[in-house]
Amino acid sequence: MSNHSGSYMLNEIIVLMGKYKIFENLGKDETYALVRDIIEISSNYDCNRGEILDGIGRELGICYSCMKQNKIFKDGLCSECRKPKSKPKRTQSHPEEA
Repeated sequence: MSNHSGSYMLNEIIVLMGKYKIFENLGKDETYALVRDIIEISSNYDCNRGEILDGIGRELGICYSCMKQNKIFKDGLCSECRKPKSKPKRTQSHPEEA
């Protein structure tokens, strides 16, 4: 079970940091490093990085799935993470199930 309260609290803190122009002062690379570190710490508390980056990940250019810096986003995911994953082919292990 995910720590939703913790995730949303971290989201609000990151949004607040943006409001106070902290990211402008840090620059793109340092902002990425800071947010990545926050999310790494949050994993020790069972937080959800999608909730943490909700609404701010695109602005920061960080995909919540792969945590890479990217420019093309939809629903918090970069284009690479949105690609459909190929499903493994089903093998018939029991002929009686056919």
